This record gives sequence, structure tokens and C-alpha cells, in this order.
Amino acid sequence: MESASELVYVVDDDERVREALAALLRASGRDVQTFNSGEEFLDTQHQNVIACLILDMRMPGMSGLEVQKLVSRDSQIPVIFITGRADVPSTVLAMKGGAIDFLTKPLDEDALMRVVDAAIARAHVLRKEAEDTALLQALHQSLTPREQELLPLLASGRLNKQAADTPCRYIAATS
Repeated sequence: MESASELVYVVDDDERVREALAALLRASGRDVQTFNSGEEFLDTQHQNVIACLILDMRMPGMSGLEVQKLVSRDSQIPVIFITGRADVPSTVLAMKGGAIDFLTKPLDEDALMRVVDAAIARAHVLRKEAEDTALLQALHQSLTPREQELLPLLASGRLNKQAADTPCRYIAATS
């Protein structure tokens, strides 16, 4: 399922962790971009690709949870948290915020690769859903005002004849 249009973002303030993760992911055929802070990640223009984000929980400046909150507002990038000091409240907040998983350092390489694969698969699903939604919205916008008015009536099970007998709000509103 891998392709050139997939990318793993790694955000960690520890250079050794960033480099080790990038080397592991690249050895597994993944394209990787690394960042040393949440601010640097958020300030960078991101490519329009299938992606996931490996995010350190505790960093100077902006925490991983703060980055997750901002990322989830603007996109649907699946997030994998990593930390050296796990605590239950942070784990719960990360998972409630939509994180794919929460891994503790030192990382188990096999577990990390399984989670990355799951996150990329999730990103593919999210991209497909977004494309389908955009297509449906475009089709809906291509309908005339009267067709847009009748569509919910027909979708709710009314017969064509019953829907056609419904007064036209569009004409009444413009008269």
C-alpha cells in the first residue's frame, strides 16, 4: 500500500530520537520529514500527501497535546504519540484527541512500524472520505434550487408526486 505520495512526519526535540526514527522509517521504505519542535512543524508548509505524524508528548515550548489540537483543527493527519515519561491523564487526553496510538520510549521497532502502517492506512481512508464528500458537495451545488429543495423529501421516502406537490420555497422567497 506504500507509494511515493506517503509521508511520515517526526516531531521530537531530541535529535538522536529524530535521526533514529528517520533512519528506521527510511529503511522500511518510508519518506520522512523531521522537525525539532511543534512550532517548526506547524510553521512549515506541508505537502498534499497521505501522511501521519509521530509526535513527542513533552517538548520545550508547545507540548505534543497542543500540537495535536492545532493539527486536528486544520487537517486529519493521524497522530502517533511517543514519550519517555508516560502518565495516564496525558495518555487519555491524547487518545480522546484522536491519537492512533501512544508508545513509550525506548520504542519497540516492530510495534512502531505496525502503528505507522495502521496510521497510513487510516490516512488513506480519511483522504478517500474527504474526496467523496467534496464530490457529493459539488454534485449538490450543481442542482437547481428546486432540485436542492426536493432532494431531502425524496431521500426521506416521499414519492415523486408527493415531493412535486410541495410548495416551492424558492419561488415564494423570490416573489
